[in-house]
Amino acid sequence: MFLSALFAALLSVPATAQQQYGPTGVGEGVYSIARQFRAAQSDLNLRQWALAIYAANRNAFNGDLNSLRAGVMLNIPSVEQVRLSWSQGLNAEQSATNPPPIAPAPTPFLSDAEVAAIDANQAVPAPAGLESLQIKQVTPTPRAQAAAPAPAVHAPPPGPQTMLAADTQRTPALPDTNGDDTSAAHEHFTAHPLHAQAVNVSNAAQRGEVLEQLLAMEAAYAGDPDYDYLLGVLLLDSGRPQDALFPLLRATQVKPQGLGIRLDLGRAYFETGENESARQVFEQLNKQNPPPRAAQVIDSYMQAIDRRAARYEPHWQALIELLGGHDSNANSATDLQNFAGFVLDEQARSSDSPYAELAGNVQYVRPFSPRWRWLNLAQASHRSYTDADEFNTLQWRVGSGLSYRQGDWELSGRVSGGQTYLDGEQNNDVTAFNAAWRLNVSPLLSTRLQFKLGSIRYADALSVRDVDQWLVSAGFSRRVNLAYGSEFGLDLIGGRDDAVENTSPNSRDVLGAGLFASTQLSPRWRLQLNSNLLQADYEGLFFGIERSDVQWFTVAGLRFTDNRWRNWAIGLEASYVDNQSDVDIYEYDRLDIALRVSWMLN
Repeated sequence: MFLSALFAALLSVPATAQQQYGPTGVGEGVYSIARQFRAAQSDLNLRQWALAIYAANRNAFNGDLNSLRAGVMLNIPSVEQVRLSWSQGLNAEQSATNPPPIAPAPTPFLSDAEVAAIDANQAVPAPAGLESLQIKQVTPTPRAQAAAPAPAVHAPPPGPQTMLAADTQRTPALPDTNGDDTSAAHEHFTAHPLHAQAVNVSNAAQRGEVLEQLLAMEAAYAGDPDYDYLLGVLLLDSGRPQDALFPLLRATQVKPQGLGIRLDLGRAYFETGENESARQVFEQLNKQNPPPRAAQVIDSYMQAIDRRAARYEPHWQALIELLGGHDSNANSATDLQNFAGFVLDEQARSSDSPYAELAGNVQYVRPFSPRWRWLNLAQASHRSYTDADEFNTLQWRVGSGLSYRQGDWELSGRVSGGQTYLDGEQNNDVTAFNAAWRLNVSPLLSTRLQFKLGSIRYADALSVRDVDQWLVSAGFSRRVNLAYGSEFGLDLIGGRDDAVENTSPNSRDVLGAGLFASTQLSPRWRLQLNSNLLQADYEGLFFGIERSDVQWFTVAGLRFTDNRWRNWAIGLEASYVDNQSDVDIYEYDRLDIALRVSWMLN
């Protein structure tokens, strides 16, 4: 198998400076990681990097390239390791019988008899071996002959765009042109000394030199199928598939039945992301009863096109969680017995109790294009206290929005709404609009901006607490190589609540900061910490006193996962709130300790 050969090749490459990446996030893919590490000057394409990362981290995937697990550390090979291992892996693949499971295989070389049989629409017997034989097109068409109609494919306009390099570098298979040259300006390109030099290029440096010379000759030789095909293949192997389309289309107009030409035309469409045009080319080739090796290559490309299309298909994910624990202050209330000469009611004082909680959420994502996605989320939870059932809480939220991703940044926006019920009675309604912008500055550093605009409306008896609010935050995340991989981040927070009722004292300004840290202690154990410090300055008076609160909120959790139960996780977490206020009745603290069992479905 190709990946086995690539994995063995990676092991055989001498170790150089090797980086680590992680822990991986939920929904993160190997191609986005490969894009961050691919050196700009490297002659390796994105797919080669992705496969090398996969081969070096097989345990980090759930069986295939598109199933990277969250929360794992990846070993990132160096440029030299990827180049050498890819070369060795390809050599080993020549003796394998199955195509690569992820990336299409390089076009195998076919014999003259095989190609001739294809062009004659005859059945071709299976080849005896996998010896490398050059493709030669039969029945050459002189340049003066009227060109046959091109295959019904739609090429994007040619232009100098830098695209992903080809899967492998290979010697192009050239058509055989034995006809007389009808051009008075020059003879067939096969007679030019550069022809033999171009066919025998063996490395990227030689390819670049020959390509420059070929481009300088385009005005003289454009339309010669030998020149056009050779120019197209070298452009394709140099990571310029968009530029390769035009000469390859010219070659197909002169030789519409050329197997090698149309295989590389389909490959160029594939590399530029023109999936449907590539599919049409390969489907037409399949109808010509290609020999087994050519059919194998065509099939591998068709599978890759299908995998790309699957990225634009809707997908969903659900999470169900069961919690059990103890809450020291179920209603976030003061410990005071008396305040301002009044004896406080029992429900106005803190109540501790064990509890059980059932929570869940469903996410549905529908991509519209490589950049646009429709995001949907529904979540609900119910907490039941054994010793304080008057504070039993039911909450639900639903939201929908869009995200747009381009390069290293992503912008998203979502509208949401929900309700909270306390002891079976409606307590409040919440509506909000959230927007977020994220930029990956480097493989280890990302920055973000977040904005929220919303409102909270309470039941009639509590309408004095109704507010409209906005909140903005800016921060960063940084990955570090500590233990099995760690990450930390910081956010600065600012916002305001505006009371809806004119006589309400609940208008306030909010300033604060949030810190989070996460470290993978071992392949199975992960430790997380989130802490926020907020100051709220109220504009109104509370019991004749100016109010200013400082709240510290911290959550620490230890989570266990195992590949044998990959959809399950168990964790122990503790949260602590300390609210200090100038008004004594609003001072409280709260400690919540729980055991959490999670089950994910997708």
